[in-house]
Amino acid sequence: TGDAQDIDVVGSKAYVVTKKNGSAGEFFILSLSNPVAPVQQGEYEVGDHVNAVAVSGNFAYLATSKSGEELVVVNISNPSSPTTAAIVDVPNVSQALDVDVSGSYVYFVTPSSTGGGEFYIYDISNPSDPIFKSGFELGSHVYGVYISGSRAYLSSSKVDKELVILDVSNPVSPAEIGSFNIPLAGANGQSIFYAGGVVHLTTRANGGGIAEYYLLEASDPENINLIGSYDVSDRTNGVEAGVGFSLLATEKADEELMIIDTSNPSTPQKVFSLDLEGDATGVALAECYAYFTSADDGEEVKVVAP
Repeated sequence: TGDAQDIDVVGSKAYVVTKKNGSAGEFFILSLSNPVAPVQQGEYEVGDHVNAVAVSGNFAYLATSKSGEELVVVNISNPSSPTTAAIVDVPNVSQALDVDVSGSYVYFVTPSSTGGGEFYIYDISNPSDPIFKSGFELGSHVYGVYISGSRAYLSSSKVDKELVILDVSNPVSPAEIGSFNIPLAGANGQSIFYAGGVVHLTTRANGGGIAEYYLLEASDPENINLIGSYDVSDRTNGVEAGVGFSLLATEKADEELMIIDTSNPSTPQKVFSLDLEGDATGVALAECYAYFTSADDGEEVKVVAP
């Protein structure tokens, strides 16, 4: 298959997306009845790169690089035979880079656009008929989105705003309520995760001993503070956090998987790393298992257990 790009785990299923995969699919459904030995149940062909996936109920939302089909909604009620539920074409946009779902809305982000913005909200009360609610313009590429409550956390390429926080309580009129410029980091914001008032933000490779993983206190979006950082020494494509630790999907040779101890968030420390035989591209945490996607042809999904 093509290189895996992202993974979402819901219940006993893993949902994996890949780069363009010839005449085969780019969206796969895996059974996790035995979590350490996933079994493919179904696949779906988009015909282009699929960059991210978010699952809610019986539907998967795919952020794709297919022009005219930047967001694809797939009915997964029958895991062995996923089908198209809806396709969203965003004017002036060639691809969607990340996607998240919360309640009755899907949120996705795009590269810098000539009109309409890089952050979009659609009403999915009827997943087969997504309805445009609004777009928000940052004037830069937006690589990651994470929704928590009434706030959207975005990672961007904007020089002075690698983190942007939006109030999305009114879906037709999202408003910026906070931003943060990572000191010294010249690289773009990459992936993002939020929990317990803390934003976990990663960047592309910075070099020169400058970190690629940041913990930011953001419970007050108007007063965001840097808590701590860790120098991965290469691009970090994915992050997910648990209590006292975080998982990083990186491009660091021989250490593509990293586990970081964040019990003292001001001084995060690497406690474990693993060679995945290819760049790590995404990560999902479910119960006591970590699921990583990678560019390792033949083993695109890696399962890590304690």
